[in-house]
Amino acid sequence: MQRHYASDSKQAQQQAAFIDDLKCDVVARAFLAYLRSKRPWLLQDLVVQNTPSRISDLPTYAEEARHQVDIWQKRLYFLLHMVPVGVVSQLMHQLRKWQVLSSQAEASKTPDDQTLYSNCLQVMVLYLDMHDAKFDGGTAILIDDTRRQTLQSCFEREEDFASCFPSNVKPSLSGDAHIPLRGLREMPRFGGANVLTPVFQQHPITAAECVNWQELETKIKEAQKTREALHAEWVKNRKGFTKQTEYEQALDTCTHHRHLAHRVRLVDHLQLHSLLMAVLARLADYAGLWERDLYFVSLALCYHERLNPAQIFGESGKHGNYFDGGEIVEAVRKESSCDKVIQKKAKDLFGTACEKGHPTVNIRNDLSHF
Repeated sequence: MQRHYASDSKQAQQQAAFIDDLKCDVVARAFLAYLRSKRPWLLQDLVVQNTPSRISDLPTYAEEARHQVDIWQKRLYFLLHMVPVGVVSQLMHQLRKWQVLSSQAEASKTPDDQTLYSNCLQVMVLYLDMHDAKFDGGTAILIDDTRRQTLQSCFEREEDFASCFPSNVKPSLSGDAHIPLRGLREMPRFGGANVLTPVFQQHPITAAECVNWQELETKIKEAQKTREALHAEWVKNRKGFTKQTEYEQALDTCTHHRHLAHRVRLVDHLQLHSLLMAVLARLADYAGLWERDLYFVSLALCYHERLNPAQIFGESGKHGNYFDGGEIVEAVRKESSCDKVIQKKAKDLFGTACEKGHPTVNIRNDLSHF
């Protein structure tokens, strides 16, 4: 939080440089460990020989054969553009976690699983690499009329928006580093702005708030230094500390500045949009959980009634067996392919939600297809 709130851009650059150096050290050590285990010959000391070795004698490793891109990979790459970058990154992390955990049970893993994992990972890595390609900050956001109008509608006056969001601001640690440019680019992109814009317009950022924020910008650096110095004094001598009033004033200035900065720079608006996306994702997940529960309950009912699922759900639809294909709602719905006992007891547990046109099914379809 202290780093996020630091007003001194030079100090922020130094802190970021320390983190970058740490990342480089970690990568260097990991690469050294990889060379020692996989390519030890690269670390051998060079020995001067009278007769130089021919290049053809050096050990080489065959380049991995290029494979054709499957059509589903192209579709997945397109669909990833409708998903927030953070979610794609988390999903890629989960895939890698699955790869590590499943390596302990190689017998249960098939070559198709490994191929599918590698192909999915390639698409996600490509998307994350290309997401910020040629992104130059404020110009990319404000050059589009729709995006500019969406963000501008959060302010009471157009000139206040122009002063807080100059078109030349860059996504870097210099200058207005705490303007969430990348997040603001995604807010209109995923359609959440259409839902939240009426809320933002009911509580616009006023001219007085912009003026107060600009005034506090000139005082915040000194207030931070005062707060840090007084806090250090308080830590050393809590009982004998006599500058409570000065400490409270400095702390109040910092808190008020942070509150206004988050509002004027649309950080609060972006957090509300992130919350909306998380809620929608959770609702879609609930739809999947409902379908999963119906699937396992149907299996349990088959077991309880001593029925063979292969016989009950054996009839095929257009795309094969609905039950084996995971289309449990369609499988239970078909009277010709589902035993009456299963249908009746499934309705007792899940209501009439499996019937076509039922509001619950429609909600589930909308969320799943969202």
